[in-house]
Amino acid sequence: MLFAIVIVLLQFLPADSQTTNNAIFLNNTNLSTNNGFVYLGAPDYQLTDKITISVWIKWNGDPHIYTDMNANYKWGTIITMDWGYYPYHDNGMFWLQHSSDNKKIEWAVKSSTKGRYFLQSNTTPLKDKWYYITGIYDGNSSDTTMKLYINGVLESFALNNAVSGTIVPMTSNYRLNIGRIADGYRLFSGNMDELRIWKRALSFGEINQQMYSKSTVNPANLLSYYDFDQSTGSTLVDKGPAGVNGKFYNQLLQVNSMSGSPSISITDTSKSWTTDALKNRTIKIVSGTGIDAGYIIAGNTSNTITLTIPFASAPTISGNTNMTLIGVEASPSDDSLWLSSTAPLNTGNLNGYSNLKGVWNANSANTSSLVSISNTNIGVDEYLLFGNDDGALAFSGLDVPDSINGRVTRVWKFQTNKIGGVTGKISIDFTNLNIADASKLRILVSQTGTFAASALYIGTVAGTTVSINNILIPNNSFITLGSKEGTLPVELISFTSVVKDRNVTLNWKTSKEINNKGFEIERASEKNSSYWEKIGYVSGKGTTNESSLYFFTDSKLNSGKYHFRLKQIDYNGIFTYYNLNSFAEIALPGKFELLQNYPNPFNPATKIEFQISNQSDVSMTICDMSGRLVSTLVNKNLQAGYYKIDYNGSNLSSGTYFCILKAGNNVSVKKMVLVK
Repeated sequence: MLFAIVIVLLQFLPADSQTTNNAIFLNNTNLSTNNGFVYLGAPDYQLTDKITISVWIKWNGDPHIYTDMNANYKWGTIITMDWGYYPYHDNGMFWLQHSSDNKKIEWAVKSSTKGRYFLQSNTTPLKDKWYYITGIYDGNSSDTTMKLYINGVLESFALNNAVSGTIVPMTSNYRLNIGRIADGYRLFSGNMDELRIWKRALSFGEINQQMYSKSTVNPANLLSYYDFDQSTGSTLVDKGPAGVNGKFYNQLLQVNSMSGSPSISITDTSKSWTTDALKNRTIKIVSGTGIDAGYIIAGNTSNTITLTIPFASAPTISGNTNMTLIGVEASPSDDSLWLSSTAPLNTGNLNGYSNLKGVWNANSANTSSLVSISNTNIGVDEYLLFGNDDGALAFSGLDVPDSINGRVTRVWKFQTNKIGGVTGKISIDFTNLNIADASKLRILVSQTGTFAASALYIGTVAGTTVSINNILIPNNSFITLGSKEGTLPVELISFTSVVKDRNVTLNWKTSKEINNKGFEIERASEKNSSYWEKIGYVSGKGTTNESSLYFFTDSKLNSGKYHFRLKQIDYNGIFTYYNLNSFAEIALPGKFELLQNYPNPFNPATKIEFQISNQSDVSMTICDMSGRLVSTLVNKNLQAGYYKIDYNGSNLSSGTYFCILKAGNNVSVKKMVLVK
């Protein structure tokens, strides 16, 4: 019982998954021990009047605290091409960073004709939250030349009369850095993923596509692409055509004083290292006098490094013009900077829904095999995203309004930034849907994800397609397809539960059955109500006009509340769900008790069950006939509840043993017999 829903689209979003990919971690929460950044030298991208930078970022600490803690955290830099010599910062080409108080995202570009201009976001970044940032400059645009997008939403822009023209040309003084300003600190602390640099201005549609896609949606004029998918080492690989690889440095030191000859020692009084932790590591001068020269560390103290050979050019002491800053390269085996990424590439606000699609323009179209929309009223810088869950494309007896007999298990969710929602046309091709009367189909629209009180829409049927014209789809809405046909394979009269001790017995009765193979019984706990576990199966009666009574017992449950449902399956593989209207609750134990192990005698494995009525410090031990301790099975504080231990006595000799359970002031002993 399959069907296809067809909605016309402008663009298509690849359904990439981010679960197996990595992000870089710049651990900059403590200035004395961690100064993570990536240095990429002086690549000449030959930029003219256009650039786009996009990246996912997430702070691992409160950005506002960094400002108060140390001035070196102000303007936390994400990526910049800036002057590599102190104090000439903010004289480069472009900057993507936080503001001086770290309350806004900043995007800045310096043009040859009108100088440096910056935009600030409306969004205030928060700790542990991913943001997709896109900065655009098009100096040749006749109107809007600069744009700053946060999570696909245009938050700030500049017109041609404010900034325009070509970007200042590359010079030998500029350096590209990720995570810090080129001539100093301004450290960003957190995760970064999917960083791209284009030599063109991306369209609004491309921005939203790229936000939800790992693959590059349009590689035209792509310069550099850093996916941060490495797992070890200090080299950051550029997978774009420019091939600008970088090096990761987890220490940044300034020269407060120096001494020695021919070897040289450099002291940075702000640091606190473990002695010789940096020994044999490579360093590079990343700012100021001697920039780009490399050396090897012979050894270190808490705040001093000693080199194997002297500097080719004497470093400049901190605080002076062209002061020298030195990066200590991470170890080739270092895996602390590469972490599993949780950047929401293909989920966004759709809460894990898959098969993500998008619409940005009503004037062109593309077709999806499942859900689409046409004739929308979407305008400039507006979008519609939608995707589906993993529900089956088959009718079921799930939550529906009283006038509807069933709905398709699959649900689609819609997300739009258009105020008031999107108006369009939805068309559904029901060629492969086993129905007798298409006029009884209904489109159900809900704002909650459940459909018992959903809105119903009657479509216009033409051939094997049912369409709804001018349907309003608000933000965060859900749709599915329902039917008024009374053709469900089983008519369920009742479905109830009886709880006794730790057992739940389910009882259900049918008035008649059509082609009914049987029932799968599924259970979900109240704490994890979205995870349904198959716990049993009961065969059906095939086809019968007589009433039938069924039961199933779920035994030895732990305390808590449980939901149950039946998955009725016919011989064609089509299934329908029936939910128990109320939960079944297993109460907490009313007493302390150690049950007899089973089997007993055992060889060599047995199970031991016990229950405690109050939270207690619990110990369970096994002793032999002489009282000698042979095993400790439990020694911890436990909540009130039911517990089961699997015990294996393969290392013991045949004989009689004692299981001793203590919980608070309660003690219980059971005799166990091991027979080999």
